[in-house]
Amino acid sequence: IEIQAVDLAGFNLAATRLIVEAGGTLTGYGSVSAPVSGNGTLELVGGNMSLGDLNDPGGFEVGGTLKLNGHTAVLQDSDAAVLGTTTQLGSDGTLIATNDLELGEGRRINGTGEIISRTLDHQSSIHVIGGSLIIRGNLSGDGDFPEDGQVVILGDYQPGNSPAAIEFGGDLDFGGNAHLVLEINGAEPGSGYD
Repeated sequence: IEIQAVDLAGFNLAATRLIVEAGGTLTGYGSVSAPVSGNGTLELVGGNMSLGDLNDPGGFEVGGTLKLNGHTAVLQDSDAAVLGTTTQLGSDGTLIATNDLELGEGRRINGTGEIISRTLDHQSSIHVIGGSLIIRGNLSGDGDFPEDGQVVILGDYQPGNSPAAIEFGGDLDFGGNAHLVLEINGAEPGSGYD
């Protein structure tokens, strides 16, 4: 199914595939039981939403915008759910990936709340302003956290894709069972060691 505008209104949409075209919108709350892709906007309004197909390696691969507005989005994918250009958590939004989560280069997450996944591959920018973001699961990649908010990592954190220098504009805290895994391979920060 290719769509321009659909409001779930609490229903479950079952299809072989859902493509939200550029300029198109999927709004409301409920669930989509199908692989979800496209460059449009997915916006949670009035409640939580489950999106994607847990049995498909392309179960959630969106190139557009995901707006949680403080609600919970569950992204279903058998491998890694791929986030689009902008993911807006809002205030205290919760983003859950049933497996891994990928934030590629040139993409960003804004807001406060929680990100829950097995591993978050963070290659871009996460903006936490005036609040906190809890990352439940492992974190890797060379993405930064440029704003003044607090970032709490409860899993293992392996910065960089090799040695890297990561920017944190606010506070960074680790949970009691978290591990910071640094690479040391020379004398220069960012190229010889993390």
